[in-house]
Amino acid sequence: MIVETGISPPASSLPEIISVGVLLNLPVRVVIWILLSLLPLVGGAAYLGLHLDRMFYGPVEMQLLEGSLHPGHWSLSVSRLLFTTPPWQVNSLMLNCRYDNPSTLFLRCPGGRLSGRLPRLDGSVNGLFRYDFTQDGSKTLDIDPLDFNDSRWRLNYVMQGSRWEFRANTKRQAMDIRWLKPLWSKPFEWIKEISGELGMSLLLKGKAQPTGLHLMLDSRKVSLHDADFSRVTEHLRLSLKLEAKHGNQGWLGQLDATMDQGEVLFLPIYLPLRNNPLQLNSRFVWKQGYLKFWNGWFRQLDCCFVDFKGQIDNGIISVLDANYQINLPSAYRLYGFPFLEGSNWEAIDVKTGQARGLLSVRQDAPEQGYLYLDRVTVSDGEHRVGVKQLNAHLQWQGTFKDHLDLFPTSRVSWDAGHIYAIPVGKADLFLRLTGDDIRLLQPAHIPILDGKLLLDRFELLDAVSTPKIQLAGKIQAISLELLTRVLGFPPLAGTLSGDIPGVRYDHYTHTLKLDGKITVKVFDGTVTIENLVITDLFGVLPRLQSDISFHGLDLELITHHFSFGRIAGRVEGYIKSLYLENWRPVSFDAWIGTPTNDTSKHRISQQAIENLTDLGGGGATGLLSRTFLRFFEEFNYDRIGLGLKLANNVCTLRGVAPAPNGYYIVTGAGLPRIDVIGYNRRIDWPTLLKRLARITQIQTPVVQ
Repeated sequence: MIVETGISPPASSLPEIISVGVLLNLPVRVVIWILLSLLPLVGGAAYLGLHLDRMFYGPVEMQLLEGSLHPGHWSLSVSRLLFTTPPWQVNSLMLNCRYDNPSTLFLRCPGGRLSGRLPRLDGSVNGLFRYDFTQDGSKTLDIDPLDFNDSRWRLNYVMQGSRWEFRANTKRQAMDIRWLKPLWSKPFEWIKEISGELGMSLLLKGKAQPTGLHLMLDSRKVSLHDADFSRVTEHLRLSLKLEAKHGNQGWLGQLDATMDQGEVLFLPIYLPLRNNPLQLNSRFVWKQGYLKFWNGWFRQLDCCFVDFKGQIDNGIISVLDANYQINLPSAYRLYGFPFLEGSNWEAIDVKTGQARGLLSVRQDAPEQGYLYLDRVTVSDGEHRVGVKQLNAHLQWQGTFKDHLDLFPTSRVSWDAGHIYAIPVGKADLFLRLTGDDIRLLQPAHIPILDGKLLLDRFELLDAVSTPKIQLAGKIQAISLELLTRVLGFPPLAGTLSGDIPGVRYDHYTHTLKLDGKITVKVFDGTVTIENLVITDLFGVLPRLQSDISFHGLDLELITHHFSFGRIAGRVEGYIKSLYLENWRPVSFDAWIGTPTNDTSKHRISQQAIENLTDLGGGGATGLLSRTFLRFFEEFNYDRIGLGLKLANNVCTLRGVAPAPNGYYIVTGAGLPRIDVIGYNRRIDWPTLLKRLARITQIQTPVVQ
């Protein structure tokens, strides 16, 4: 430390310079005592100077101090002031003060000025200050106003004995990413730009350590975004109130927060807060590494309400119990639909329903949960799925228990529903929910038209990570006439029954597979489906592969309701290597024909003969009506058969036997004998579909 005194001119009478070397960490009170002791020596001196290379005051480090004392005023400059907390560093700090009485020089400053630069916050401060240190030990320091980045603050520090209070407030602080990011790097690290205003009122009080805190924040017109504009706010208003007292258990307090203006976009979720404001309230106890909260609640208008309590230890949620109530249509609109928008399922809508329940978390993992659904109605603008009056009482257990009877039973029921145009009747399902798995506890009877689906087994495994679905059951006596009518097909006679040995769906590969074979009883015969694989079932381009075979089908039952014409007899056949994309055929190898050694009656109508002739490109349409054969309504036949092989949008046709320049589709028997010969061996798939549509009088299929 160097202390200098100077006397007014003449210069020849300047006093000698006194240099005193002291320790760099000399206490401030010692420096003040030295300066006070030198005052009587200065007398009529022009100034008293101070130079200090470095000094520490508690955790604060000051570098390169320069001070001067003149009659009526003093000044002090600090090249660099370093803190362990924000703002971390002040450069070029300048303090100037005018005083009235030299005896109160270090006890009172009625008016002073300060300025400095905050390099870490990319800003500067300028302001007025005053202090009053009384003989009884009380201290008052006011900095009012303090200008920071075009905003005005008021700071006040008061100490009475061992008690102190610190206040800081501003009505409008312009928000800028340049100083916000350094203060709270983690919460703000994703923000690219921010604007808006911040109002703040802070009261901090205590003794040796802080014992009380009162903080109020009111941010207005906050607009921010990240680098790719996936997280955006526009004119957001956030109000926060925090009160806390320090005791033996730590900080005991209460938090209130509200967001009620502006818009928030957190792709894909968009929230207009004026219509759906958010509120949060909670009591808490906090100390290093430990946070306990209770009487907490969260509310979003017209959407949901949650009350909660819990505890966090060293970043781990050791306890959390939350009760919730949800208005499902509003919650779906805000938080569900955005994830489906633009997908194949964006037409899904939740029309009615309420939800309530409980979620318990222990040691950072969900332990149990309850969900009650009341009168939920879901519709689909594309008419693919729907349900009315869905009710559920779901009880979920997070960990597996040794005794199955300890697991709670869940129930799901609905009054009505549909899958595409197929109506589904009232049903009840009893389930067990444990971990990531859902299992059907007892067979479920689900009405479908005038029959039913008997579900013997249903399992949804690893639902959170890689869902897998397994099911097995039976189809019982569904009327084909009703089924074809609701699907918009020409009505068919008979009933649909069969076994479903097992179906598995793997979400990881988006693949549905059939275990074994599905055997369906239809048209007084059987149809067997095997090797069924569906990929990307719920995606943009679903793909299906399968092999199908049929045995002993009654042709009269099949053709009875078509305008194609009547054919009596039995047929068998197959569709091998069937491949569909977006439910449209891409390739297959198919055959349908009279079984070997078939003993059933073989009869074919005149209309059916003409339509088969047209289908095979025989060019003989109307020929029978122009000959004596027109007097015969039906004819006997020996065999009937037609094969189709589709590849590259071209279909190759074949019959029961070769014929001159073609192939036999029908070989006659008895008198009069009628043979149907096809001459087109190759035909475009769209052209064949149009012919089928014309001769069966069904709507022309869409071909793309």
